Amino acid sequence: MLTSYGKWLFLALGAVVVFAMISQVAVQAANWAWQDKNSGQLRLLSAVGGLEPQTPIPAWRQGRTVIPQANEEAPVHIPNKTRDPPAIALPHRFEPIASPVSSPPRGRINTIAMTVTAYCPCKLCCGRLSNGVTASGKGVSANGGCFVAADASLPFGSRVSVPGYHQAMTVPVLDRGGKIKGHRLDVFFPSHFQAIQWGTRQLAVQVQSR
Repeated sequence: MLTSYGKWLFLALGAVVVFAMISQVAVQAANWAWQDKNSGQLRLLSAVGGLEPQTPIPAWRQGRTVIPQANEEAPVHIPNKTRDPPAIALPHRFEPIASPVSSPPRGRINTIAMTVTAYCPCKLCCGRLSNGVTASGKGVSANGGCFVAADASLPFGSRVSVPGYHQAMTVPVLDRGGKIKGHRLDVFFPSHFQAIQWGTRQLAVQVQSR
C-alpha cells in the first residue's frame, strides 16, 4: 500500500511541475505577441514584473508610415541639434558716420567781428548779374550752394566759419559784392525767402588765412 501511494504521489507532483512549466511558457509567448489595438505599437511585457508595459516604441521610429487617428496628433519633427545647428547672428559692422561739423581748418585762424547779411541769385539781390555764376567764375551750386561773398582783402578760396550758417562749417569765399566792403560778408542762400529770414547779424567770424 505504501509503495502504491508513493508512486501516485510522485506522478501527481510531476504532472503539477510539467503543467506549471507549460503555463509559464504559454504566458510569456502570449505577452510577446500581444499588440496594442489603439496605437498599433508592440508592447513588451515582463514575466517577472507582471503586466506593466515598457515604454512604447513610436511607429515612425520603426520605419512604418503613420496615419494619425482622429484623437491622435501627427509626429512632430524635432531637428537634430548636431545636424541643424541654430543660426548665429553675426555682429553687424557699423561704418563710421561723418560728423556734420567740419574738421578744424588748417593754418592761422583770426576771429573778426563782422556784419553778415545774406543774398540769393535772384534779380532783387544780384540785379543784372543774376546769371547763376559767381565772381570767381564758379556756379552758385559750388560747394553745395554754401559760400560767401567777401571783400577783396579775402582772396577767392579763402575759408570762413560763420556762426549759424551751414552748421558753422568752413565755407569758401567765391563771390564779391558792390556793398561788401571791409568787415562785411554776404552768405548765400538758394531762395530769397531764406535770405530775408537771415536778415543782418553782427557775428564773430573765424577767418582762415591761406
